[in-house]
Amino acid sequence: MDETGGNLAIDCPATAGCEAAPLVVLQAHLDMVLAGALDERTPPEPVLSPDGRSLSARGTSLGADDGIGLALALHAMAAPHPHGPLRAIFTADEESGMSGARALPAEWLAGARYLFNIDWEESGEACVSSAGAQTVVLTRRGETAPVAAASAIRTLSGLPGGHSGADIDRGIPNALIALAASLREDRGAARLVAFAGGMAPNAIPAAAAATLAEGREDAPPAKAFTEGETDNFLALLGELPNGVLARDGAGRPEDSSSLGLASALAGSGEMALALHIRSHAAEGLERVRQAVGACAARHGFAMAYGPETAPWRVPEDSPVRALAARAAEGAFAEPFRFAKAHVGLECGIFAEKAPGLEILSFGPTLRFPHSTRETLAVDTVGPVARFLARLLALAAGAGETGGGRTNS
Repeated sequence: MDETGGNLAIDCPATAGCEAAPLVVLQAHLDMVLAGALDERTPPEPVLSPDGRSLSARGTSLGADDGIGLALALHAMAAPHPHGPLRAIFTADEESGMSGARALPAEWLAGARYLFNIDWEESGEACVSSAGAQTVVLTRRGETAPVAAASAIRTLSGLPGGHSGADIDRGIPNALIALAASLREDRGAARLVAFAGGMAPNAIPAAAAATLAEGREDAPPAKAFTEGETDNFLALLGELPNGVLARDGAGRPEDSSSLGLASALAGSGEMALALHIRSHAAEGLERVRQAVGACAARHGFAMAYGPETAPWRVPEDSPVRALAARAAEGAFAEPFRFAKAHVGLECGIFAEKAPGLEILSFGPTLRFPHSTRETLAVDTVGPVARFLARLLALAAGAGETGGGRTNS
């Protein structure tokens, strides 16, 4: 076992007769998005549906993204199926910028022929193309002034939330944008004291809150943003590019931007917003950056960028596609599919570190990750485990030669 930068590697020897097979990497990430009342010290409270077919958490995110990937990798290493030498690589901080994958030593991938990323969210298919992504942060120090006022709190909560990539075209309302729209419409002359909402840059916010200073001569003075700063901040929230910005020929999202975090505090004068932008092409990411930048400049906000994840695509003639098609025979009830994903996967980073590596992403069905509605379809875990066992057997040359059962 080895640890570097929060990442973890676990090696597993080949089963008897498969020692000469190429190394296969099983990869998943260790972290999760905290939604609801969840924090690092409070584990989710799992809830199994009465029919036993789905698993969620009581009022919080579940953590199946990517806890189920970790579980499937460990199960594959412990199960009595034929396989060559295996290495499980569990990365840190995937959800907050993929810093673990970026810090991963390239030698951890050296000698591997295949890498199976167990972080996809639809059973019966494999992801062979993912979007590039980047977090963009906007900041401004706003002008404040004291005002004789009473405080009024406005909140918006109970929205569904969701994943800023997988759910971006499902019409899920953004709590930050919706609350700002409401304030622009009916706040009158009240000035902003505070504004906050969102859990992560890559999650669609489900709740937001604002504190307003409503002028009243008999009230004690309070520090608030000026009326101009209040107008400017709320206008920016309404004008920022948000949602699907371009689609491909099949109508799937090509470029997108999602506002995930926003805060303003008159006490410090600080205003900050974080967006997660995505595209399936490098030039698309640049288009979105320019659109966000133009809006930020109009409102006097500075921009800063997080690390960029490159788009990733498996060529149609890649051997790993053929391997997956063979492994899927008998594992799933429906015909196996290859999918394009409007999410950021670590696969692009691994492809850059090891250009000859054959990479595939798959996993059981997961709905509404990054939200309190996150749900794992329990009845899809078994088929994916069987698919993975067959993949490993075929990669070791044992799938057609009787070198152990691969369909149980």
